[in-house]
Parts: sequence; C-alpha cells; structure tokens
Amino acid sequence: MIRQLLKSTRLIFDIVLVAAAILLFYWWNPLNIFGGKPTLQPTANMVAEVIAMGELITAEYYGEVITSIQEAATSSMANPEVAQQANEAYLELKEMLIRLHDFDSLSSADKLKSISPDDPPLRRRDRNRLILDPVSGNNILDKLIYREDWEAFELLPLHAEVLTYLYEKSINQTPKIGNNLRTNQTKELLFRLYPDKIDPIWNSDEFFSILVQHMQADAPRQEAGKKLAMIGRGSVKAGFDLSELSPNMFYINEQSAELHFFGLAPKILNTDINPWFIPEKGIPGFDILTHSGKVNFKDAKKVKEFAVQKLEVSAVRADILNQAERFGGEVLKNLFSLITGKEIKSVFFHHDQIIQVTQQIVKDQFINYEEAVLFEEWVDEERRTIDSLYHSKENRYNNQQLAQQKWQTLIQMSQQVRQYPFESDDLPFNYFSTRIFEMGVDSLVQTVEIDTLKSVRNWLKTDASPEDSLLVLWAASDSLSLMHQFNQSVRLLLHPSIQVGEWRKIAYSNDSIDMATVDSLNARLLQKTEKESIFGYRSLDKAGDNILLGCLFPFTYTPEKWKEIAAKGYEQLNIVQMDTARVLRRDMGSMYIMYKKANKQSPWSKVPYTLADIFSEELLAKNTTENILLLEKDSVLLAVESNNLQQEIDSLQPVQWLTDEQRQEMAGFIGLLLRNQNQNASNGPIKKANEWFSSKLQSRNFPRFNKNE
Repeated sequence: MIRQLLKSTRLIFDIVLVAAAILLFYWWNPLNIFGGKPTLQPTANMVAEVIAMGELITAEYYGEVITSIQEAATSSMANPEVAQQANEAYLELKEMLIRLHDFDSLSSADKLKSISPDDPPLRRRDRNRLILDPVSGNNILDKLIYREDWEAFELLPLHAEVLTYLYEKSINQTPKIGNNLRTNQTKELLFRLYPDKIDPIWNSDEFFSILVQHMQADAPRQEAGKKLAMIGRGSVKAGFDLSELSPNMFYINEQSAELHFFGLAPKILNTDINPWFIPEKGIPGFDILTHSGKVNFKDAKKVKEFAVQKLEVSAVRADILNQAERFGGEVLKNLFSLITGKEIKSVFFHHDQIIQVTQQIVKDQFINYEEAVLFEEWVDEERRTIDSLYHSKENRYNNQQLAQQKWQTLIQMSQQVRQYPFESDDLPFNYFSTRIFEMGVDSLVQTVEIDTLKSVRNWLKTDASPEDSLLVLWAASDSLSLMHQFNQSVRLLLHPSIQVGEWRKIAYSNDSIDMATVDSLNARLLQKTEKESIFGYRSLDKAGDNILLGCLFPFTYTPEKWKEIAAKGYEQLNIVQMDTARVLRRDMGSMYIMYKKANKQSPWSKVPYTLADIFSEELLAKNTTENILLLEKDSVLLAVESNNLQQEIDSLQPVQWLTDEQRQEMAGFIGLLLRNQNQNASNGPIKKANEWFSSKLQSRNFPRFNKNE
C-alpha cells in the first residue's frame, strides 16, 4: 500500500513538474511563439461594426451671424481658390518659358528630331522660324503656339489677368490689372521674362489684393446699389467619420487598457441654418435687417450661403473640433469597451501629419518632383520619431507598441504613393525616383552620374537582403523589387530629350571670338569679363542610349507576376529528343529553356511564359530577329522556335543586345525562377506549413534603423 502510494506520489510529482515546465515555457515565450505581450488586435468584425456606425457626432455649436450682400460678394472674390488659380497660371508661364529655353539650347539636329512624322510638313522658312532660329521677341509667341504650350496656358483661369499684371509691373513698375494685352505687348512681355526672369516680378499676395480691387471696381452700378443684410441662426455639428476607419488606424493595449487612434481626426460633419431656428418659439433661421435696390432671389441665396460659411468659421474659432475630440474620446472609450468586453481606460488620438501630407499629395493621382521630395522629408522625420520610441528606456513596452503602429502607418502611406505615376504617365513613384530624376533635370546625364548609377546597381546586386528601415519600407526584404524600381526610374533618363555627355567650356579673348565655332557647338555665354568671354556647350556621347540601357537590369519583375509564374509547373523534355531535334514549333505563351546548371538528367524544359514575361521591355525591343538566345555558352539558352535547332545552336553567338554582365544576370534570374517553380511543385502541405510558420516568426522582426540617421 505504501509502495503504491509512493509510486503515485512520484507520478503526481512528475505531472506537476511537467505542467510547471509548460507554464514556465509559456510565460517565457521565446521568440514570441505564443504571441507578444497582451495586446488586443483589431479584428475584421470589430472594424466592420465600428464602420457601420458612419458619422459619430460628438460636439454641436449653436450661434448667429450677421452678413450682407457686399460682404458675400467680396468673399467670393477673395476665395482661396482664386489665389490658387492665379499661382497655377504663373507657374505654368514660368515652366513654359524654361521648357522653351531648354529646347532652344539643343543642337539643330536634335531640334529637328522633335518633329513628329505625323506633324504637317513645314516650309523651310517656317521651320527655321518655329524650330531652328534662336528665341527672339518676334518669334517667341509663335514658338510657344507651335509647341502647343500657349494653347494650354490660355485655358487656365486668370491667365489674362496674370499677363496684364506682369506687363504693367515690368513696364511701368506699377502693380495693376488693366485691359487684355495686344499681341505685340504679349510678345514684348514674354521675351522680357524669358527664360527665368519672372520670379522677381511676381508677387502672389499683391496680385490677389489688386485682383479683388479690380473686380469690385468693375461691378455693375446696379449691383453696387443693392443693399441686403441678414441675421443667420443655425448649428454646426462636428465629430468623426468612422466609415474612413481601417484596422491599421488603431490598436488596443489590453495591459494598460489604452486605445490609440492614428489618422482619425474630428471634422465638421454638418453646418445648417434652417428656415426656423426654434419653431416652437417662432424664432426664424434668417431675419432680414435691411434691404434696398433691386435685390432678387439669387442675391438672398448668395447671402444665405455665405452666412452658412461664416457660421462654420465661428464654430471653429469657438474650438468645436477640440471639444469634439475630447467628448469623442469618451464615446469611443465606452463604445470599444462594449464591443471588446474589456474596459478601456484611456483614448489617445495621434494626428500623424504623414497621413495628411500623403492624402494631399495623392489627391490629384499624380506625384511631381516637389511632392515626392516633401513626402521623403516627412518619411525621414517619421522614421526618426519611430527610432526614438523604439529605443526609449522609459515606458518601453508601450513606446515600442506605438513605434510598431507608426511603422505600419508608414508602410501603408508608402504603398499608397507607389500606386501613382511620378513625372510621367506610366512610371510609378518609388525609392529611386527623386535621385534619378535630379540626374536628368538638366537634360544631360554626365559621367559622374553614370558612375553613380553603376555604383547603385552593383550595391543592389551585392546587398541581397537590405536591412535598413528605409529600404524595408519600399521593398520589404525583396531585393528583386528594388532592382525593378531601379529600372523604372532609369527609364526616366531614356526620354529622347535627355542626352549623355559632359558640359565643356571654351574661352576667347573679347576681340577674337570665333562665332563660327560657337554656333557650331551651340554654345552659350556663361561669363564675360573685361578681357575674355567664356562659353559653355554640351559634348555629347554618341553611345549615350546604349550606356543608359547598360545600366538596366535585364529582367522585369513584380512580386505578383513572379508568384504567378513560379506557381506554374513546366514540362521536362527528353534529352535524346532535344539532341536530335530539328524543329521547335512556336507555342503562344510558352518557350523552351536549356539550363544545364540544374544538375538534372535533362537540361531542356518547356516553360509556360515568354520572353516578354521575363525580359526588360527596353532591352527586348533591341531584339528584332533572334528566336534563339544564348546567355551562357553551352549552359543557358532560350528558344522561341527553330527550323533546325542543332544547326542553329552550333553557329550561335551570345546575345549582342545585352552586356556580358546583363547576360550573366539574366541567366541567374532564369535559374532562380526555375528553382522556385521546382520547389513549388515538390512542396507538400507539411513543408508549406513550416514555411508559413517561419514567415510568421520573421514578420515579428522590427526593421533596423541606422544609428547615424
């Protein structure tokens, strides 16, 4: 009996010991296998419930305003949109003249290349005046019209007012807006501003003020005689538009019972002045104080609309948005406590400006250089904030959670901007866009810039797994994605107006300037002293296009296309048949690959993709006749079709439209693609589960930030 009891005691002790070990292991939680510290993550159901609520009103403002027809008229003239339209006209005029100057600095041969075969033929005299002759006061307007710049400028609102303002100020030094300019006056003004003399004259605030005065002075007498004043009484509602909420915009820290929102800010939801403000007391929404003249319904409507705008401004000045946030925090705290079943003690709103900046940038679905630089500056600022939070020693866990959430927001914003084109209709914004755009902004890519491109290219090949947070932001850990982004940006430099070469200088004594040489070089005067004149000219490299094409990676890649191709199987071909084959038939959507590095019985495969699916479009365009491509001798070969395979292979030369380096890279890309296809075909469910588990562990790792940033 005692022995049995002792044995049972040992068994119970062993069970308790194992249970304690399991609990200890769970508490230790190495590599966060069982999840991180207690943090309640937003679920799809939770988000759907909140979004379904729509608008959440958390503050209201009641007040009255007094407005008049004169005030409403002045307000419409002083609309910020008017100032924006004026600035757009000024910027378009400025850029138009700079573009004309850049074109005028080209050689005659390059100018003639700009003529499209579809354009109507020009007489010799017109060709000289519109294209070849230097810009002058007589031809500047005609050149702009021929280039279709002037037509686009004339479509802009306020373009005529901007021109008259610039003319009066440049001629008479008197800032005013007069009558529309005559053709001769327009030519005179354009040549005076050409190419970059507009900035010292333009003053947007001054123009805006003069424009309002001009519009008031031009108002008809009938309008000037109208008098109408009203009192408007109404309400303004502010709160949150929960339909804009997404899972990345909030997280709940269960341990500290905190709810954090990112990018969710209170806004004005409704401003209204009803016909009856308090119906039961007979208090109307509008009362007419005074009126005279021929006031009509449209005048009353204009005054009422301005009263609504004025009421909204009054509400904002009364701090309605801060009140909406304060009371909204209480409402959302109770709401999320009810939805989650967990008590929320505190709510924090993080108004990340990176979100507001990104929304403003992508508003027109196009990203120009200035917007791209602004976005990158905000990204750097946000990364410094995240780095500071992540390495903070005080309140470390909460700060790291906040850093993680900010990092997810940053990823979301970078993904958003990468959906839109950058300075072109078909090239999306990416990590390299601004740096490579700067190389071509002067229409000349110099040797030092080519060396920079090659250096970046080599670095992308050697650093296969970028760890720096900025690179992770743009491409995760996908080095092929970075190479593809590099290719996209280099395409900006392949524009016909951009050339490869160097800026050279040539100096002459003022009394012995060789104008024939100056004209033949298309040189322009850079500096003139008492003794000499220094000219600058472009020394172009005739192999410029080939140099830039040599900077491209030879393959095309997107993660989606890669997964699609890698998921497809391929047909292994019989080596005996391929050794004796004479005819390979073209098959739409397929091609043949010989890859001897695979260490298989047969190196020949028929794959379900084409050259266009894997080659860079710009490089493949150089291939006009070859149906069999030799990348590495006796090792890597691609075939589309053949009438006598063995005979063609025996006389085959390496692909000439690729550099040696590009041929090696393409061979490596094909080998990697074949291996991925083979792995996907052989992976069973257990191996796929292990890969999923490894990816989950890897996804917990936080990107490394450089200490010197």
